[in-house]
Amino acid sequence: MTIIRTGIVLVCVSCCLICTTSTPIISGQENKLSVTPSQDVKSPELDQQKTLKLDLELNSNNVEVTLVNRTGKTVAVWERWNSWGYRMIYFNVRKRGEKKIFRITRKEMDFLRNFPSFTPIFDSEYHGYIIDISDTEKWGVPVEVKGLRKETIQIQAVLQVPETDEAVGDNVFVGIVKSKWRTVKPPHKWF
Repeated sequence: MTIIRTGIVLVCVSCCLICTTSTPIISGQENKLSVTPSQDVKSPELDQQKTLKLDLELNSNNVEVTLVNRTGKTVAVWERWNSWGYRMIYFNVRKRGEKKIFRITRKEMDFLRNFPSFTPIFDSEYHGYIIDISDTEKWGVPVEVKGLRKETIQIQAVLQVPETDEAVGDNVFVGIVKSKWRTVKPPHKWF
């Protein structure tokens, strides 16, 4: 995948991570499926005037999730290669017009090397993740969701971090941030 930015770009091949920058992502991928802005979601752990925002963009063969920091301070989030951050991002999916929600999550994994590490996101900057949900070795897509490949669906990205001793000790963000629901027409090659 080609990512073009006017700012600094760091891509970690092992975890498909785009590191912090304050300029928007412009992807070399064609066939963008979703371009509407996401909603700001206030985290109960943060001041009510300040928010973390989660954006979701669907490409022809992957999903881009961007966490935008508008809190007025630096916020630390777990890196996704360790057990604390490995499953912090997941997706809610439903058929348009229906209430039943299915969850797409990363599969459980045994970690041979594991320690808590995090990335700081400075105020007014963002942290992006390129996710390949179609990677069946890493992602568990429920059978019910696979049956929706030819249907118009709605999808929402969720970043959820539980309170742990490590999160408290390292002052890592604890809470839940959700993107706005996106309505997407088939085909869905990204899952």
